[in-house]
Amino acid sequence: MHYCQRWEPAVTLDPSADVAVCARCGWTEPARREPLYVVTGASGSGKSAILAPLAATLAECVVFDVDWLIDPMTSGGSVAWAAFRDAWLSVAHGIA
Repeated sequence: MHYCQRWEPAVTLDPSADVAVCARCGWTEPARREPLYVVTGASGSGKSAILAPLAATLAECVVFDVDWLIDPMTSGGSVAWAAFRDAWLSVAHGIA
């Protein structure tokens, strides 16, 4: 997700081909849209076990284990799932 920081609050840029465009001022920035692969599954289903083979197979991709970020997202023993999702999307955006 791209934002035009010229506005308060920031305005979401709309994707158009390989650029993101601000609907208010027309400012653009590069915004290639690449696939984001997410592996999900129940606890103990083998997600972490597949991490190394997946990383080797998809050498051009960045591969993360959910466990790397889940501990800081816990509050009082429960996971703040909305914050967890937003944190991972921020990581993916930064890498992209």
